[in-house]
Amino acid sequence: MASFHDQLNRAQSIKPEIISKELFDFIRTVRDYLVEMNRKQIRENSEDIYGKAIGFYSRATELISEGRKKQGDPFTGEDTGDWLKGFYVTVLDDMFFFGSSDPKTDDIMSSDSWLSYDLFGLTEENLNRAIQDVFLPFVIKNYRKKLKL
Repeated sequence: MASFHDQLNRAQSIKPEIISKELFDFIRTVRDYLVEMNRKQIRENSEDIYGKAIGFYSRATELISEGRKKQGDPFTGEDTGDWLKGFYVTVLDDMFFFGSSDPKTDDIMSSDSWLSYDLFGLTEENLNRAIQDVFLPFVIKNYRKKLKL
């Protein structure tokens, strides 16, 4: 069992800049999880990063799609080609950015069909879920190991 002095030294060795680096290194390893959460937010929930509706299909879309998409049904992003498939998250320094690698992204995002253009990123609810389910367990396990608890 470690002495109080040993534990104090271990605790003092944990610096904010080290915590930040380790956390962002970890985020790089869970990119796919974050990207899938962003896709699901659009595809299944039809929500922007604020939890607001992203758009609804029109009567014209219902006619063009021969009824596959009904007027008033929420947008799912499924009809945007490779846009959803191209979602990614990039970690730069201490920030992370969501986007899509689909070359049509600018055209898709400039369409007047959307009710919101804040589509890349996570809602507060999804971010909290990621924190509780993924990040917090990592932090706890990592620092219990560093403190030899």
